[in-house]
Amino acid sequence: MYVYIKRVRSGGRTYYYLVVEEYLGHGKRRRIAHIPVRKILEEFNVDVEGVNWCGGWDLNPRRPTPTGLKPDLTPVGRQQDDTQVNEQDKGFLKQRLGTQASQRLLGEFEAWCRQHSSGETCRQYINKIREIDAGLRQLDATRWHATAWKRLMRFLCEERGNRKACEEFKRVKSRKSTPDLYVPQDTEIREALESSLGFFYRVLVESGLRAVEAARVLEGDLRCVDLGCCIRCELKMIRRSKRAYWAYLLEEPDPRPVDLDRLQEARIELDLVPFKYVRKWVATKMLSLEMPEAAINFIQGRVPDTILRRHYLNLLTIADKEYGKYARWLKGWLQTLYI
Repeated sequence: MYVYIKRVRSGGRTYYYLVVEEYLGHGKRRRIAHIPVRKILEEFNVDVEGVNWCGGWDLNPRRPTPTGLKPDLTPVGRQQDDTQVNEQDKGFLKQRLGTQASQRLLGEFEAWCRQHSSGETCRQYINKIREIDAGLRQLDATRWHATAWKRLMRFLCEERGNRKACEEFKRVKSRKSTPDLYVPQDTEIREALESSLGFFYRVLVESGLRAVEAARVLEGDLRCVDLGCCIRCELKMIRRSKRAYWAYLLEEPDPRPVDLDRLQEARIELDLVPFKYVRKWVATKMLSLEMPEAAINFIQGRVPDTILRRHYLNLLTIADKEYGKYARWLKGWLQTLYI
């Protein structure tokens, strides 16, 4: 049985709750009670305003080591002596993300994160890290929380040389996601193409690429080859396991600067289909045209590096031929939008 006081910060105020949990084994707990401490004190006619709150989960003035989701991350820098540890990291890890210094470090984490992921994803990571710091229960943790914490540990390990963070990075396992089977309807794609963001959706629909790769296409300055029914532009975007070497398009779009974060905000305001689902819609249409799966994966930048190196020329030749099926179908379908 676990009994502790949980502190929650919301709207500039601090609230305290008495939490009772039953341990079920294998790291799982079941909440039995979650009662505002203020109500308990009021029942005993205690002056709440005059209460001095303790900091620990067990009501002791000295905070014990938590047994929940948050790992113990006492900083260990490149050297054992604490005086050698960066002061920002020292305060950040000891106070568990709850100070202004931690905000600065989270800003550095976001800048590092944006080198590998989109701005929206990085903001999600930071929100989940803050939820963990606020006392998230193990049972309430999602795949996002585990992934966000693991990314933070990697940042501290690689960029700050924190050895305990390196150990934590290896220990924390990201939860497997369930398959997302949603595929947009033609009407949703039509609505997106006819919106103010149609220029961006047009590139997504033609190429089947990811949003970040479509943004690179719109920046222009690409070498393109005319294939008759379409063009193939050299992209060469390699990000870990994601490799998009070519962008297949009906025609070369007019170059323009693109800010993905602003596009995402505009998409949300207009309530349009998320960019990532256009890619699934394109793959579904290509499969319906009986295009080989290997060609679809190559066109959409989904081919493993080992296969790509062995069969690059074969895949390129097949993709050039097979994309023609999709190009001819897409031209006919797009014409119906403007009739």
